[in-house]
Amino acid sequence: MAAERVDSKSTQSNHARIIDQVMSSDINLGSAIGAAYENGIDAKALLDQLNARASRIDEDLKRICNRNYQGFVESVQELLSVGEHADDLKLAARECSEGLQDAGEHLRQHNERLLAMRRQHRNVLAGLEALHVCRPAIVLYNQAQQQLREGRAYAALKTLQELEAEQLPRLTSYKFVETIRTEIPALRLQVKRDSMTSLRDFLASLRQSCEPLGAQAMTASQSGSNSGTPRRATQQSIEGTELDFSPLYRCAHICKVLDVMEECAEYYREERRKQLDLVLNPTTSLTSETTFRAYFHAVAGCFIAEHTVLATTDGLISRQWLDSLWQTALTQLSQVTQAQLAQCTTASMIRQVKDMIVTFNRTMLAHEYSVSRLTDVLLQVRSRYQAVLVTISTEAFKAILAEDNYNPLRLDNADQYRELLETYPFEDGATVGATVFPRQLLFSNAVPRLYAEVRHYIDLSHQFLENVGLSSTEVDELLRQSTNHLFSKVLSSILMKLVRSAGLNVQQLTQISLNTTQLELACESLELYISQLTRSIGNDVHGTRLHGADTLKDPRSAAEDGIFACLQGRIDQFLELAEFDWAPSAPKTTPSPHMFELLAYLTTTFAALRHMPTEVARAAYFNTCKYIGQRLISQVEDPEIKKINLNGIKSFEVDVATCEEYADTCPVIEAGDQLLKGAFVQLRELVDVFLRNDWDKFCDPLMRRKYYPHLKTATAITWLEKFEDKAQSSIFGRRSEKKSREVEAVLRQLKAQ
Repeated sequence: MAAERVDSKSTQSNHARIIDQVMSSDINLGSAIGAAYENGIDAKALLDQLNARASRIDEDLKRICNRNYQGFVESVQELLSVGEHADDLKLAARECSEGLQDAGEHLRQHNERLLAMRRQHRNVLAGLEALHVCRPAIVLYNQAQQQLREGRAYAALKTLQELEAEQLPRLTSYKFVETIRTEIPALRLQVKRDSMTSLRDFLASLRQSCEPLGAQAMTASQSGSNSGTPRRATQQSIEGTELDFSPLYRCAHICKVLDVMEECAEYYREERRKQLDLVLNPTTSLTSETTFRAYFHAVAGCFIAEHTVLATTDGLISRQWLDSLWQTALTQLSQVTQAQLAQCTTASMIRQVKDMIVTFNRTMLAHEYSVSRLTDVLLQVRSRYQAVLVTISTEAFKAILAEDNYNPLRLDNADQYRELLETYPFEDGATVGATVFPRQLLFSNAVPRLYAEVRHYIDLSHQFLENVGLSSTEVDELLRQSTNHLFSKVLSSILMKLVRSAGLNVQQLTQISLNTTQLELACESLELYISQLTRSIGNDVHGTRLHGADTLKDPRSAAEDGIFACLQGRIDQFLELAEFDWAPSAPKTTPSPHMFELLAYLTTTFAALRHMPTEVARAAYFNTCKYIGQRLISQVEDPEIKKINLNGIKSFEVDVATCEEYADTCPVIEAGDQLLKGAFVQLRELVDVFLRNDWDKFCDPLMRRKYYPHLKTATAITWLEKFEDKAQSSIFGRRSEKKSREVEAVLRQLKAQ
């Protein structure tokens, strides 16, 4: 029981605490109720206790109200009376307040205007002071922009330098300084762009001015007015053109200030290299003197301009770079010149190009350029020039030889003789007054024409070698070498082809041989002419002589061989048409018709050889006789011959005797010359051994070598095998039976040896 009472008191105590919390104004009702439920409070008991508490409070309120009611009514009445006075006081207070507010507002406004004016005054003073400090920087900045607009880039850079170095460091506290600082690189970049644009414009104008600049310089060099120092020569060349280097100088100064000189120099060098490549490698063919002249003018102008740039600028180009560019240009110039002249077939144009190269050489030497390699270019041009001359001379030689009649040249009067001597100073040992006309010379009309063409070739070669810086001895040497080349490689080859061509007769071949001999003699006159051209007369020692005798020896020998071949051909024609009767019924007392005609032809033919050199005529005569003997031997050994009798041998002996007589009457060999008669000795021994019946000696080897050394045993055996004679008087006796036995005995004896 006691425990229950304790629990009941504890519960009531908790309920009272909760009710106190609920009645407290600073306790959340919801949280208090929530906490009561969470603690497991008996709700019904709590509500009952709460209602009881509320009833006690109501009772308390009623007691308090009943006790203080009268005082409350009095207080209300006093309050109502005070309210009337409070309204009046409130109205007066409102009116006073409004007056104070109006006066205060007016004072506030005046104070605000005063403060604003003071701030403005202070700001004006601060602004004036700031403007005084910032004015130089702003002036310089505006000045730089104005200079840029006027195109005065270098002055603008100097202004920006002063602004950045002297003014802006003093104004680091101002925001506009940062703006200017950020603008300065853009302005410098604009200056750089404008300068590079100006440089590009200058390079474009320079490209257009190179040709007139080179033309002015080469013209001055050619006329000899381009004298003095290289700087003076360059100045003279530039003065004649409208070329102005001031844009380049300005750009160089600006790039140096901007510290981009390397970039500027690299750009300049690269662009000039490209321009030079365009100049050195023309897009169109150089087919005329005008195009070649423009080409050399442009190249010369390029390097004269570069010489000016090197002398008047610092760091833009170097001597090493310019020399390297010059050497590269010489290589390309040489290649272009060779390639373009390879299509040229006109000697006059090549000479004009050579003159241009010589003037170009002199011009560039005056501007301190090395011109040693230009000598190689001249030599290459000369090679092409000589090739063209050789081609022209080749065609001329062919035309002259094709038009020649291959007859000795006939002069009808002294005027013709003098005219010939003027063009061809030949030696004939006679004077004009002592010469009898009409007169026939040894050579044909082709010789003076060929001589004139060779002299023309020498003249053209000499024209090229003039003014190329060679001594007279060197010019003389080159002329002799080129003339030897003309003789050995051209004239000799043409004559060889002519001699070897079909259709030439003996007279033509003979005349060609005489002509070559005369041309050999003309070399001495040509040597004198070369010496006169080069003014080297009196110089007895020359490194090179004209080798006409050596170079024309082959065609002359070929012509002589051709003469021999023609004669042999005619001999073959006569002998092949012959029908010799080897077994006639009676011997002939006169030569065979074909032999008579052959020897008559040879006599007439050799009459035309009287002007040939003696050794040539002798060789022709000997070879002819030898060939006749060989052909007659081949006839004797012909297997077509079936039988031979004594009358046939006697008739053949008449032909052999006629041939011996013909050999003995040779006009170029002394009568009785055994070498010439030896051409028929085998035939003579053959007929003699039969006609003399000298078989005892012939069958004896020792006697045969003494009396019949040239007769071959096989030839004698051939005739013996075919010998058949039924005549009353035979070389082997009167009876045919005896003759047959003797022939068979001789045959056995000869075959046994």
